[in-house]
Amino acid sequence: MPFSGLQKVTADQLNRLQPITDSAEATSTLDVTTSVADVPGALVSIDTTTNGAAYVVEGSFDVVQDGAAGNTFFGRLYVDGADVGKIAPYRGQTASDRSLVQQTWRGTLPSAGSHTFQLRANSDASAKYNVNATQSGLVVTVYEVV
Repeated sequence: MPFSGLQKVTADQLNRLQPITDSAEATSTLDVTTSVADVPGALVSIDTTTNGAAYVVEGSFDVVQDGAAGNTFFGRLYVDGADVGKIAPYRGQTASDRSLVQQTWRGTLPSAGSHTFQLRANSDASAKYNVNATQSGLVVTVYEVV
């Protein structure tokens, strides 16, 4: 919402002009299976005071293929317990391939309150991947409505 020329700006409005940023790094290795699971430690909680805040999340998955090649890894973001849908895919070519898989997610938080952002992962078929804690994590930036 734009400010008008003679509008008095409140302290709350000024505080919301500054984006809220937080980050978290994975704390241990995740052995990935076909079931979606949390990347340990890759969780950020942010409180908002207005409805409709926008977010940008940058996620990184340090992925190592540990087994037969040819299957696919899926890095995911869950916001407030729900999968946002856009994935960070990786398909290794040999048994020990390693890659830093990254994705950027954008969205809107419909209501004010406490919000959680969690990196999660799974694979298809019988793929065997590990998400190493070394380079895995997320950075969350939230832009509140003034």
